[in-house]
Amino acid sequence: MGLLLIIPTCVISEAHATTEYISLLAMCLLILIVFAVLFTYDDGAVTPLTLFSLMYSGYAIGAIYYAQSDGYFGKFIEFSGLGRHVVEEYMIQSLFLAISCYFAFWLGYALNIKKDIYHLQPKSDEFIKFISKNKNILIFPLVLFVFLYWVWVCFTISGGIINALIEFQLFPHLAKANNITIAPYLIYYAAINIWFICILCSPKKSISKSFVFWAFVGFVISISTARITISISYILSLLVFAYLVKREYRNRLLVIGSTLLLSSFMIYVLREFSNYYFLYGDISKVDFNFLTGLIGGGNITDLQQLVIILSTFSLNNSLLGSSYLDWINNFVGVYFGMEPNSLGLLIHEMYMPASSGAPTPGAVGELYANFNVLSPLVIFFIGCLMAVIRNFVLSKRNSLLAFCYSVFLVCFVFMYPKVDSTMFVNFIWGVAPTLSIVFLFYLLYLFAVRVNCMNAIHLKQGV
Repeated sequence: MGLLLIIPTCVISEAHATTEYISLLAMCLLILIVFAVLFTYDDGAVTPLTLFSLMYSGYAIGAIYYAQSDGYFGKFIEFSGLGRHVVEEYMIQSLFLAISCYFAFWLGYALNIKKDIYHLQPKSDEFIKFISKNKNILIFPLVLFVFLYWVWVCFTISGGIINALIEFQLFPHLAKANNITIAPYLIYYAAINIWFICILCSPKKSISKSFVFWAFVGFVISISTARITISISYILSLLVFAYLVKREYRNRLLVIGSTLLLSSFMIYVLREFSNYYFLYGDISKVDFNFLTGLIGGGNITDLQQLVIILSTFSLNNSLLGSSYLDWINNFVGVYFGMEPNSLGLLIHEMYMPASSGAPTPGAVGELYANFNVLSPLVIFFIGCLMAVIRNFVLSKRNSLLAFCYSVFLVCFVFMYPKVDSTMFVNFIWGVAPTLSIVFLFYLLYLFAVRVNCMNAIHLKQGV
């Protein structure tokens, strides 16, 4: 069915193209992605390969869009000063690179996944039962505390919740001006995560309206910080976790997840409206082209970043893997006064004005900047690694491991094709607060077990 849409679309695009061949190369990439996903024997539709492929397809979407270009190839290429003829040549090279890298990733993944190990059915142990039984004194106070903190933040920076949501795109500036931290929000997400784990790992429990309400409030809290990606990732990680452990609800969860992804585009448009509302006080002044903003603005996995990287890096100035350590600096170094670092920031320093955001080089762009012609070989081993992680998790019955895997799929694997390896920091922040609170709860659980044992001993001695 997908091919019936892909082939005519790309052929028509090529027939009317102002830049030749890139629509046909986009068609080749999309056909390769469809065949790779359909003919790789895996456990369901939510896998490292499918999530990686979904975001990776942005290269093809961008190619179809740029094939009709009147000379505009994205805002970052405009800053680079490359001429049209040069850009078109590099776009063709970029698509060949993207196709070869995807094939290598798929080959590494497909050759290493193990079949018939789908035993991921987390069980409810005594610790899970302890949290479930005492959620009103363990989980809900955390949820309520952060909710009240969020309300206070909204009134402090915007005068109310409604105003804060209308002006959500301005949150980073307003928060900085008022010395506001959103660190407590991580506690809220962690509490919701633990609550959800307890529900899904308890056979007799169902998802309550109360949980749905507070989970949705968490989504609103996240949206109010103008971090659309994190907001979507927060809900998606819950849906992926449910997909992995509740096989009977998979079709329903796919519909919900697809709807959520589509809603992210609406949120993106609302973000633009928020900007115009703040600047002009009247959204009727909005002058916004959706495709130009979404694709040309670098908001999907985009060819323009590959063009810039191919024109900038060669064998002589390759980074030799150094950018793959940037996530460590960004996670730890910032607490010791070190500046954040990434390939995108490096490119920003080279070409972009200070007023512009930094481009995201994407998985392929980062590979080329580091390893040049060896990029397909390196991503082959990345595909192998993804398969090994998948095999290990699916063979276990550990609820926390399954949750961490869900966050890994959403925050890293899904976003890696668009951004780069620094997305590993998002994965860490996605699991670290939850694991920290689980550890504290586990200490309480051990204390409760010890108290119960001592009471039992005293009772026995009394008898």
